[in-house]
Amino acid sequence: MRERIVEAMARISAIPGAFIDRGVIQGPTSIPVEMQRHPQMWTATDEATVAATIASLRAYWTDVDAWLVPNRLPDDFRFFLEFYGGLAIDQADYFFNIYGFGLSSPYRYESILDGDDSLYEHGWLAIGMLSLKDETQPHYGQLVHFFTDLVGNMRQGCVIAVPTWGCHDLSHEPHALLSDVAAHKGCWTKVADSFTEWLELAAQTRGTFDYIKSKTAA
Repeated sequence: MRERIVEAMARISAIPGAFIDRGVIQGPTSIPVEMQRHPQMWTATDEATVAATIASLRAYWTDVDAWLVPNRLPDDFRFFLEFYGGLAIDQADYFFNIYGFGLSSPYRYESILDGDDSLYEHGWLAIGMLSLKDETQPHYGQLVHFFTDLVGNMRQGCVIAVPTWGCHDLSHEPHALLSDVAAHKGCWTKVADSFTEWLELAAQTRGTFDYIKSKTAA
């Protein structure tokens, strides 16, 4: 599982406009390097500041665990979050991000469980979002929200895509269907059976999930 995630992340890192953060388990060796790359965000990178930053990251994950009880993050998603923190792909015609919590959240990507689009209802956890910015595309200005199933509503660990144009009465309100996903079958699509599979699809399609057909990687 971890090997597949690392391989997918290597592919994503080669995509123009990709930003990959650093998570808590990268520790006091790698984290200061990332902090030094962003002096506008981190004015100090001394040992005490690094230690305080790592402690803050650990505390956040303790809060997330408490928030999700009696459920828990899938192991593969948990590894991604703790190692990479989160990611974003920002191009002229689209923006994709995986929600998380690392050194650069929420500046480069949404913080999980701590933002306007990052929610958790009825066992569904928001894990990412795709924004379409190309005026020539049919769904310009629209969003695609991604949720993972923590409780087995459909299949535990699977990921669904909820485009804001999928259902007229649910436009821009994806949380409205989470209480009864089965009753809104035309509003969502299951795109992966696991986070790992979803991440590999993100790498394959350059974060577009074929909503922008020309971006699919070879």
